[in-house]
Amino acid sequence: MVNRLKKVIANLIGPAQASFIPGRLSTDNIVVLQEVVHSMRRKKGKKGWMLLKLDLEKAYDRVRWDYLEDTLVASGLSEKWVRWILECVTGPSMHVLWNGEKPEAGKPERGLRQGDPLSPYLFVMCQKVSLEKSKIYFSANVTWDQREEISGFSGIQQTCDLGKYLGMPVYRND
Repeated sequence: MVNRLKKVIANLIGPAQASFIPGRLSTDNIVVLQEVVHSMRRKKGKKGWMLLKLDLEKAYDRVRWDYLEDTLVASGLSEKWVRWILECVTGPSMHVLWNGEKPEAGKPERGLRQGDPLSPYLFVMCQKVSLEKSKIYFSANVTWDQREEISGFSGIQQTCDLGKYLGMPVYRND
């Protein structure tokens, strides 16, 4: 199933998405980010730039299955494929050893299994942005009024310190 989906998944997941996708390296995005911030710092002229640092709030074990179904339908997959994928996610049961005993099998009610070859693709498709933890960084030539308007409209607060990205400090020298 995963091999068949790989043909369409490239249309559903952007080329800049590096984490959780086999064959892509998240470290590549660190280099891209450093270059963007460096260019923003040197930006001159009338046209300003902004960078959005988006915080994604989902974890593998928090993906709701009804949300996953809605996402799959919205992505344009056929009803048959949506059913197959949901059966793979919701069908399995699990046993937990408790004091050496094996009680009845339980079925999870949400989440994606780590190690399942389909899970990374589904996980990326189900991400949601946490506006409270996200930040906007502006180049120096963006006026204060423009910054306030964009921040107010988007619900994302401004920052001059992007902190860390994937554990690496984001370059800035203002």
